[in-house]
Amino acid sequence: MQDAIAKLEELFVASSISHTISENDWQMLEALRELPLNLEAEILIKRIMHGVRRGWVSVVEHSG
Repeated sequence: MQDAIAKLEELFVASSISHTISENDWQMLEALRELPLNLEAEILIKRIMHGVRRGWVSVVEHSG
């Protein structure tokens, strides 16, 4: 689970800096949201998704 948290943290930081998230990462977040997760993982996913809903982060076909 710690690896998953670390990857979510990296994704959160990267999307915050670039204001983008790849479509693949977005789909991964949607799938993870359906799984039983610890509170830290849930918060990270919700923050990234909130950024997309608010328009602060854009979902792009390819990241980079």
